Amino acid sequence: MLRPKITMTLLVRNAADIIADTIRFHHALGVDSFIVMDNLSTDTTAEILRDLSQDIEIDYLFQPREDGRQCDWLTEMAQRAATEHQADWVINSTAGEFWTHPSGSLKSYLSGISPAVGTLRVKKYDAILVEDATAPQGAACHPAKSTVFANETPENADRPRDENCIHRASDTANLTGDGQEVTGVPGEKIKAGDGLRILHFPQSSDQDRPVLDPGTTAGPGGKPG
Repeated sequence: MLRPKITMTLLVRNAADIIADTIRFHHALGVDSFIVMDNLSTDTTAEILRDLSQDIEIDYLFQPREDGRQCDWLTEMAQRAATEHQADWVINSTAGEFWTHPSGSLKSYLSGISPAVGTLRVKKYDAILVEDATAPQGAACHPAKSTVFANETPENADRPRDENCIHRASDTANLTGDGQEVTGVPGEKIKAGDGLRILHFPQSSDQDRPVLDPGTTAGPGGKPG
C-alpha cells in the first residue's frame, strides 16, 4: 500500500481556539479527509470548519444530543470513514491531539506497516500548562507555545497515560471507553513504538486539568519522554 488514504475523526465542542491548527497540521502530514462531529458548540467552531472545507475534505456532522453516548458517535464516524470515505486507515482523535512521526509523513509510516497488523496503540504525551493570566485556571497550553510534555498522570507518576489507537478502516469497527479501544477490526493489535506519538494540548475548557511541574515531568531536553 504505497499511498494509503487516511481519514481522521474528531469529536469536538467549542474548539475554535485550536481546530484550524489541528486540521491543517494533520492535512500537511498526509491525512486526506476529516469527519468532524460537533457536539453543541456555541463558539465559531462550525464557521472555522466551513472555511477550511473550501480547501480540505471535511465531513461536518452536527450532534445535538447531550446524553453522553460518545462511544456510539465515535463508532459511527469510524465506520463512516470506511464506508463513505473509502479510507485505508482511521485515526480517532480530539481537537487537542496532534499525531506526529519523525518522517513528517503519516502516509510513509503507515505504508510500511505489515498487512497482518490491524491496530496500532500509540503513546500520548500531555503538554505542560504554562502560566496565562487570561486562562480560567491561570494556565493554558497551545501548539504555538508549549514545548514540554509528559507521559504520566499527576495523580500517579508511575502510571503512564492511556494510549490511543489508529486502525485499519472497517465497517465493523467499534470504539469503546473514551475511544481509546477499538474492536471489530481484523488483524493484530501492536504498540506503535516511540516513532509515532500523540502530543496532547488540553483546551481551555478542560477545567479540571492540573498544572504540572515541568521540572519533574519533562522528557530529555524538554522533548516528549
